Amino acid sequence: MHRLPGHSRGDRIADPNQSRGRREFYIAAAGAVVLDQASKFLIRAFVGEGTSIAVIPGLFSITPQQNTGAAFGALAGFGQLLILISLVAIFAIIKLRSERRRSRLLAVALGLILGGAVGNLIDRVAFHAVFDFLDVHYWPVFNLADVAVTIGGALLVIYWMAVPRHVPEQQ
Repeated sequence: MHRLPGHSRGDRIADPNQSRGRREFYIAAAGAVVLDQASKFLIRAFVGEGTSIAVIPGLFSITPQQNTGAAFGALAGFGQLLILISLVAIFAIIKLRSERRRSRLLAVALGLILGGAVGNLIDRVAFHAVFDFLDVHYWPVFNLADVAVTIGGALLVIYWMAVPRHVPEQQ
């Protein structure tokens, strides 16, 4: 907050850079959670587990399955540990977002990662497994939370590559 020039009472106005990206962060996070959970609800309701529906034969199917592990099934059966890791990651994302960096690209990247982490955390807590259903035949089955995390991660890499770094002058 900044003081208005010429005001002795200390009236304050919001710094226009203070909230830069805040809306984008929350929209990306909420959008990722809503789309992820809605898609999982619909697939659970209309496609039985153990069934596979070919959308593009030989390339892409809807194949519902439970994943008790992390990416690629790693750490299967370690649900409590994965919940703890998710909570730490969510806290770290929120902490990183609260730093002074004010970039819409960074906000969207972190929002997508947060939304994906929350979407899969909801599954782990409610069902003791993550519900996956997107089956690209040459890749392990995944869900929209995973897509959000992947896109958010790619945007984060782009942000880090695009933001100029201060290089100390050599003497």
